[in-house]
Amino acid sequence: MARPSHAIDSGTRRTAYLEPATEGRQLKSDRGEYFRHPNAARYPSYPWQASFEAIRRQSPDYDIANIDIVTCSSTFGNLVRFARGVDKDFRFIMETAGDSVCFIRRENSPTDLIPDVRGYGHTFLDEYTTWGPGLAGSESHQRIIKYTFGGLYLLLRFESDGYVPKQSPEMSSSNLQASRDISTGDVDSDIDGLIARLQEDHSPDPVEHPGKLTIQEAGRRVDQRDIIDIKTRSMVDFKTKAIKKEIDMTDLTPRLWVSQIPTLIVAYHNRGLFEEIRVQDMRDEIIRWERENEEMLRRVAWLLHELVHYAKSSMTRLEVCRSGAGPIQIRRVTGGSPMALAPEMKAKLTGRVSPGVSNHRCISWRGDNFSDRRLGFDSSDPESEYDARD
Repeated sequence: MARPSHAIDSGTRRTAYLEPATEGRQLKSDRGEYFRHPNAARYPSYPWQASFEAIRRQSPDYDIANIDIVTCSSTFGNLVRFARGVDKDFRFIMETAGDSVCFIRRENSPTDLIPDVRGYGHTFLDEYTTWGPGLAGSESHQRIIKYTFGGLYLLLRFESDGYVPKQSPEMSSSNLQASRDISTGDVDSDIDGLIARLQEDHSPDPVEHPGKLTIQEAGRRVDQRDIIDIKTRSMVDFKTKAIKKEIDMTDLTPRLWVSQIPTLIVAYHNRGLFEEIRVQDMRDEIIRWERENEEMLRRVAWLLHELVHYAKSSMTRLEVCRSGAGPIQIRRVTGGSPMALAPEMKAKLTGRVSPGVSNHRCISWRGDNFSDRRLGFDSSDPESEYDARD
């Protein structure tokens, strides 16, 4: 059984970094099992605990009162998809922490696995990226960023694939050049340990019931401007057998916008043989997408304001859910469900004691029960030309 462990930087964090591509590599297809929601799987009782431990240790005087919404990129991305008219099921819980509202992603089970793992995405990361000193064997690198959107201050967590140091040699579209920093720590021993792990099928370690979260300090800080998102794509259309070297950005650009990732790496392969890795500076494209989708993003902002209003008006936690092409529904939380933070952490951040059992009391607002309540069009706002059923 594994005890949940979380490594934070002490001013010197380092995530996986992309190594130089000097020649084509034949990789095996993905195998093993991967958690759908690693934060909940590793610490199911309090999925946001590790993130706020990192914040508290790095910035002891940080005031959460300055934040309106605490969310992950998956949940925020689902709300953006909803505003775009994309059909997708999702659920999350809204929980207040002082004056902030935490969005807690909710799956059928905290240990749900990604179904039908295929392709080469995970194997590519294992082969082409290396964890920094003291981080060998890590499962995921989670980052937290803060930005303003629609008049709201958001704290957003996302998973990072890696980074490319800006001090590295010139990058080209056909061959990625990334320097290898070995100034601190025993890199060789870390890599040897990682290689030993990669020789076996990937299966997530069983999670011990979390009584305590182990905190370690390791690595070094990586600037957000250096963060990359990595995608693998086949260069052969298996239906037509034609060579293709393009990637559909319809869903990808919004994801990069949500997490503010400036660089996209696309690795093309022919049945697992990787011979071309392209580096794309996405900053201008993200700005262009934002301008072209201004009306849609206004709908997202309106939706966030509505959700915050509902959460703060409620005496209990609420579940937000959507099925397929249906509307968003808001329900009171029933049964067992994870809390965002341990009561002690919430008290430290907000100066208030958690209400405990009151989280599951029956709720009402303006005479309406929240169960099966649907967000609808607000005709009193002439700029909210948006039906939440879209």
